[in-house]
Amino acid sequence: MKPSTVGPVVESSTAPKTIPKAMESRYEGAAKTASRVREILKKEFPKTKFSVTSQRYAGGSSVHVDWTDGPLTKNVESKVKWLEGATFDGMTDMKSYRDVVVTDPDGTKVRIRGADYVQCQRRMSPERKKLLVSLVVKKYGEEGAKEQLGSYNNWRVINEVEQDMMAGISE
Repeated sequence: MKPSTVGPVVESSTAPKTIPKAMESRYEGAAKTASRVREILKKEFPKTKFSVTSQRYAGGSSVHVDWTDGPLTKNVESKVKWLEGATFDGMTDMKSYRDVVVTDPDGTKVRIRGADYVQCQRRMSPERKKLLVSLVVKKYGEEGAKEQLGSYNNWRVINEVEQDMMAGISE
């Protein structure tokens, strides 16, 4: 008897009794991806208020995540960017689609394709900027701070000081 592609396998005693079904695949729109992002952010960063919106446009869709102060962008991205359903290769000017495996509430693993991109943007309040500038002055002194903050890439020194502060190195 030939093995069946679906159902019991009877040819070998070591083979599984059934061939597993293929994993379910489905398309989920940007709104569903945004909902998944909200759930993750609420769990991972409960004290931060996020604005999560979705957008559909010709040729794709995206989810935008905005917040003020709170966690660093790289920390938020590490939690939600994996939900992106597409990648873009600038060398070939080509968008490629990819599936993401998620676990449904009932425990079933499902392959989905949702929003193409998840964009994360963190804003800084004036109070936060003032605090960080004072930390730059503390770290580099008055003259050093003027030089650091007067350069074209002053965001780097502010980012460095903020990372130190969030890691507990600065007061």
